[in-house]
Order: sequence, then structure tokens, then C-alpha cells
Amino acid sequence: MKWKEVFIKVFHVISGIAFVVGLLIIGYWLLVPLSRPESLLRDYVYQIIPYHTTWDDAISILERSSFPEYNVYPDSGMCLNVYSGQVWIGSTQEHGTANIGEKSIRIHLGHYYNPLWTDVIAYLAFDDDMLTHIEFKYEIDSL
Repeated sequence: MKWKEVFIKVFHVISGIAFVVGLLIIGYWLLVPLSRPESLLRDYVYQIIPYHTTWDDAISILERSSFPEYNVYPDSGMCLNVYSGQVWIGSTQEHGTANIGEKSIRIHLGHYYNPLWTDVIAYLAFDDDMLTHIEFKYEIDSL
């Protein structure tokens, strides 16, 4: 009977540890919204700057927003590498790269630790002065 009691106690300890770790992971996910899936980030940005918002309205929204940093590029759209998913401001004729929009805005949404410092950046593309596309970039700093 002794081994059964030890097994049950070990099982309870392991179950308790797994429960606490699960709570910590769920708590982290709830407290750090930038670490959520990209689809939820996209919905978050679209709540602040809705799809088809005009260029001038988007800039005025950003001026009133709490975003720590944003840059406006009225003369260049954004580029998206369809193979790697990398996104940047400018234009290019490289194979596998799509030029999106006539104008663009780069918004630094914030950062989180996971365990390295990760900056989350949104790129907004505008065609005919209307918001048409959003892409995200995660810049991870190494040690």
C-alpha cells in the first residue's frame, strides 16, 4: 500500500504544478495582448483605424491615439516578400515581392518579452487615399 500512496502524492504534486503553469500561461496571454495571434492584432488595429479609412482621417486618429510611435510615408507604399513574409517601406522589383499601396504608415504598437524583447510593428498601406492592407512585423532583439 505504501507505493500507492507515494504514487498518488506524486500525481497530485505534478497535477498541481501543471495547473499553476497553465494559469501562468493563460494570465500572460491575457495581460500581454501583443503576444496574441496576428488575426486578433489585425482586428485590434481595424477597431482603431477601420478598413477604408482615408489617409487624412488615419493620421488624425493616430495623432489622438496612445501609440508610442508612428511614421507617415506619403510618397511610398510598402513591400511584402511573399516567400518570407517580411515587410518594409519602399518599392522594389525583386522576384517574389509585392508592392502594396501608394502611401503607408508604420505604427509601433508596443513590445513584450517572450523571453526576448519583441517589438510589434503594424504597416498600413493606402491606395486611392483609403486603407486597404495591414501587415505585421515582429522585431526580436537577441541577447
